[in-house]
Amino acid sequence: MLETRLDLDRIRAARRVIDPIFLNTPMYRCDALGRRLGCTVSIKLETANPVRSFKARGTELVSSLLTEQDRTAVVCASAGNLGQALAWSGRRRGLRVTVVASRRAPAAKLERIRALGAELMVVDGDFEMAREQAVSIAQARGVRLVEDSLDVETCEGAATIGLELASAEDADDAVLVRESSIIAGVRMLWEHTGLVVEPSAALGVAAVLEDPGRFAGRHVVTVICGGNVDPDAYRGWISA
Repeated sequence: MLETRLDLDRIRAARRVIDPIFLNTPMYRCDALGRRLGCTVSIKLETANPVRSFKARGTELVSSLLTEQDRTAVVCASAGNLGQALAWSGRRRGLRVTVVASRRAPAAKLERIRALGAELMVVDGDFEMAREQAVSIAQARGVRLVEDSLDVETCEGAATIGLELASAEDADDAVLVRESSIIAGVRMLWEHTGLVVEPSAALGVAAVLEDPGRFAGRHVVTVICGGNVDPDAYRGWISA
């Protein structure tokens, strides 16, 4: 049996503490995109929420557990999406949230973190330098450091998407895609669905583009996991 840190009972319990605004996200069949890709395509829209990504499913769980423990503050390093989600969830529960980000992160994402009330600290280096600063802050202040994907709560929060797709077939494989296919997927989602998405949200479409024969005639659900984009970069992607 495959070993995993995730626990199905905890994932089910997570749904009870995640704000309903992030749950049961829209899913609909997109015929225009399906015709273009040669398969049935359904869109699972994780961007129609206050932080424009699925990340709040995890930060809602983290923040809920922290308040149960009478903790008052939390810190993370973020390129944008996690920081926005943690700021939103923390503000809702009265937590002091500090986000450390690289100056290279998209300006729009940094501005939204500030707008959500978090303390934003910007470093001149890359994400790893931001993470090192976040670790130092957590140690100095004695507060919880949240690390996306490393902390099981962020994973189990995200896994609630899987509960909503429970009728889908189990995944038993991985697909590697090229950057050019991802950008093509971003462009196709704009052209055929009108959705503005960041590259990670186009991975499902990119996978079909890489190997159309593999998916021909099948039903593919692609999760639109984020829509926080840098406007200048996005214009370049859709005009490429």
